[in-house]
Amino acid sequence: MDDRSNHDHDALEAMEVCRPGSNDISDPALAFLAEELAANPDLSKRYEQLQGLDGKIAEAYKNVPVPVGMADRVLAFLALSQMEEPTGAAEVEAAPEEEPVVPRRRLRGWLLATGGVLATAAAILVMVLTGPHGDRSVTRETLIRAATVQFAGALESGEQGELMDAVSPPAAYPFSSELVRSANIRWREISGFLGNSGVAYDLIQGQTRATLYVVRGVLAGLPTAPAEVESSAATGRQLSVGAWQSNGLLYVLVVDGNPGQYRRFLDITHGPVT
Repeated sequence: MDDRSNHDHDALEAMEVCRPGSNDISDPALAFLAEELAANPDLSKRYEQLQGLDGKIAEAYKNVPVPVGMADRVLAFLALSQMEEPTGAAEVEAAPEEEPVVPRRRLRGWLLATGGVLATAAAILVMVLTGPHGDRSVTRETLIRAATVQFAGALESGEQGELMDAVSPPAAYPFSSELVRSANIRWREISGFLGNSGVAYDLIQGQTRATLYVVRGVLAGLPTAPAEVESSAATGRQLSVGAWQSNGLLYVLVVDGNPGQYRRFLDITHGPVT
């Protein structure tokens, strides 16, 4: 690529980072772009087109109704991203200090085509990151949100695993002795849950479906038995959920039903659920 092409490429990249309706172009770091626009009518026209298109995208973010449960879904996702990363990850050496680079904004046509969905997600993300939940701390509540989102996704996709009596699950993620073990339990491997892999055990009693999620981790204050049950509507479904920990593992049982249906999955020989 010759010098002229390189220069044009730099100018186009700089145009990409200028926000619509802003005074970004007056930034000293973009002085070269201002000079190029003054000297090149075609480039100036391209700049105005991009500014107009970015303005339309910004408008698409406004006045979009937020789906029920979307805030909880995003909070659950944020909880996953904040959990401890697996050990052994290589550290990345810091790059030499350079002039700040603003991320590019691409795929404008796709953004406009999917403006409603994108605007909804963006609006919720802004609310989460700047609102009262902006600390994104991981608690029992965010753990439960994460599990309910996984549960709803599995119901929609119709995921099915191996029968536990036919194929043994990984020994590192055992089925909980706190639950009734039936002949129709299925298991499947999961990833990206709390930043780790694990196993989901799918259970059914009559017409009631449930999933037990098992991942490695320790959460301060979490009980060592499923002594608490709470209802959750984080995914638009009425679910009953309990979470506990044992031997360095986190267990979350999500039941597609009321607390009474939840208790039917528990082994009552371990004591009453309060």
